[in-house]
Amino acid sequence: MIEGELIALGVDILLTYLFYELYKSNTQSANKLKKAPQCELNNELVQKLQGQESPHLAYACIEGTVHATSTPLQSHYRTEDQGVIHRIIKSEHRSKKSGGGFWADDVKTIIDHTYDVPMFIKNPEIAMSPEMLVISPLEANYLQESFYTTYDKFVPNESGALSKLIDRWWGDTVKGYQETEQMLKIGTHLLGVGEICLEDGKLKLKPPRVQGAKYILSTLGKNEIIKRLEKRGTIFKVITGLCSAVGLALLIFYLRKKYKQWLESQEYEEIRRARQTSTTTRQRDNGDDDGSAPDSQLCVVCLSNPRELVLLECGHICLCADCAEQLPRPRKCPVCRQTITRIIPTFIS
Repeated sequence: MIEGELIALGVDILLTYLFYELYKSNTQSANKLKKAPQCELNNELVQKLQGQESPHLAYACIEGTVHATSTPLQSHYRTEDQGVIHRIIKSEHRSKKSGGGFWADDVKTIIDHTYDVPMFIKNPEIAMSPEMLVISPLEANYLQESFYTTYDKFVPNESGALSKLIDRWWGDTVKGYQETEQMLKIGTHLLGVGEICLEDGKLKLKPPRVQGAKYILSTLGKNEIIKRLEKRGTIFKVITGLCSAVGLALLIFYLRKKYKQWLESQEYEEIRRARQTSTTTRQRDNGDDDGSAPDSQLCVVCLSNPRELVLLECGHICLCADCAEQLPRPRKCPVCRQTITRIIPTFIS
């Protein structure tokens, strides 16, 4: 059977590994982003890529405003709002009674649908700016933070009084429903970080193939994203250190426990040998005389067998081998109550 300490140590090692990977991922992403060159979306970028043997930049930053390559998506609630990504969220707000009699709010997402149309970005400062197609925008990090909330409304539960009373008696009531609409609107200024390439005469921004580099679409600036990544990396580094310390403590505790068990097994072997020796000695002594011993030489526990063992570290000779074997753990001297570290057979003549 696997011991509890080993299970705890295994879980701790797994958590340490997971948090270390998160720390490494965020740190690598921050370092990659620091080294990513800042490009300007203009004809010079096109000419630069055309002049390269492989017309791409493995990991670079670009900025521009969002536009749709086809008919943009329309808001369901604000006719003036158009975008390239449209998200609808419907959630149910409930109140549940815990075992302790306290009520706690709970939110359950019922619908979370996201729709998108092909999009591109262009430089708003240049009239004839080249267009850069954005590939797989929904895979990008920080994109949802760039969504604009066009509608957000909570509708209270309007069920009958009897239904509400029954729900409350069961300890689970529906408070209401919330519907939220979000969009990545036309004209939003975005920072894009990824692989920039020229394919079939078209500029494209794609998820990077560089290990440790994140695909980013965000309204945040480059420096702010770097700070966020470094902050998260620091947090995961601290958690990794704490998990490592806990794991080391568990390992030391387990090894100490095993060492104590080994010492006890050695002690038991000494007592067993002492008992065998004392039995032989008693049989020999009983053959020579009546087998009795002075009261001062009798075991202080059973008061029948002679004292046969030296208890260390206190040095008392007060027990027979039979009684020493029955002492509760941790074994202590019955005279001075000092912990017994070793037992040595001895014979009083």
